[in-house]
Amino acid sequence: MSEPDAADEEDEWNKSPANYRVHKKASKQQWDQSRAVRSTKGGKAQFNPYTYRTYDLIHALELRCIDEGTSIYDGGDLKTYYMEDEMLVGASKGEKTYLVFVEWHKRDGFHGRPISRQELRTKGVAV
Repeated sequence: MSEPDAADEEDEWNKSPANYRVHKKASKQQWDQSRAVRSTKGGKAQFNPYTYRTYDLIHALELRCIDEGTSIYDGGDLKTYYMEDEMLVGASKGEKTYLVFVEWHKRDGFHGRPISRQELRTKGVAV
């Protein structure tokens, strides 16, 4: 089976929920030139377009974080988790990261994003 081309990947993202598209703006060219990484300093975290190029791959990472990751908070309606992945997850706060953070809202489902070590520390995690 061949790799999906850029048009196939773009179609996949256009069908994905809007909350996923907010963290998948970087093209491979922007990522290679570090423009995507720099843009996360004051903006939204971005998934690595090579490793997590489709909604399904990100969704699988989020589920793995919930199943295998470390629980940070369990407040009944909200649960949060983090996990360090073997692959480069993306960029957050201007730096590349192997960490993913997932919020699981009882009523709204779950949503994940790349997260920096500094951001995790602000959530009380000793990393």
